[in-house]
Amino acid sequence: MRKFSEFTDTQLVISFQEGNCDALEALITRYKEKLFSSILFIVKDKYLAEDLFQETFVRIIDTLRSKRYNEEGKFLPWAMRIAHNLCVDYFRKAIEVDPEYAPVHEANLRSRAPGVMTPVPYRGLNLVPAPASQSGTPSRRTGED
Repeated sequence: MRKFSEFTDTQLVISFQEGNCDALEALITRYKEKLFSSILFIVKDKYLAEDLFQETFVRIIDTLRSKRYNEEGKFLPWAMRIAHNLCVDYFRKAIEVDPEYAPVHEANLRSRAPGVMTPVPYRGLNLVPAPASQSGTPSRRTGED
């Protein structure tokens, strides 16, 4: 029998749906770096990205177990869409917590190209440290002190 690394995504999905948990592990191993880095790029917080990454695979597992996954596209774009939607949901909830944040956040999301989101840091939850200076450029030490 071939190693799981040689299986296609479709074969791994079918194998997992038939009860082979090693097939799911192979899928996770195959795409974990791409998924995590894309989530981290959006949320810009390592710990939040880890939580959203885990939630992404919880949703993937639930969908695969319930056999609601259909092979209309490829596995990775489908998984990336789930991760992206979870990130958007997170920021929507953050806006509900602080409605004054919404206009800045929404304007930032709309100013990006489709599919690319770089959210404004939500300082109300202290997810991202405040910038070093208000001028937009970080202050630098010269080492002459």
